[in-house]
Amino acid sequence: MFELVSGQRADDPAVRAMLEEASSPLPVPATAIWSASDGLVNGAICHEPDCETARSIEVDSSHLWVQMKPQVLRAIAQTLGRSAAA
Repeated sequence: MFELVSGQRADDPAVRAMLEEASSPLPVPATAIWSASDGLVNGAICHEPDCETARSIEVDSSHLWVQMKPQVLRAIAQTLGRSAAA
């Protein structure tokens, strides 16, 4: 499917390098706000276990309404507040 959609070969060294980079830990702190009830994106691929530089916040929302949820706006405010305090 990848090759059909992208026009690139999955075994191409450049594609392999991109995949390796995309699957490595982020070099900066990150917060993932995700929903198991998204409806478009599988929640299992939207987050990783919490660690020193990564935090996941699960919310109850559909894909298109996530930005309207008060709990999402609170989570963003808390995350930005932590960043400013650091």
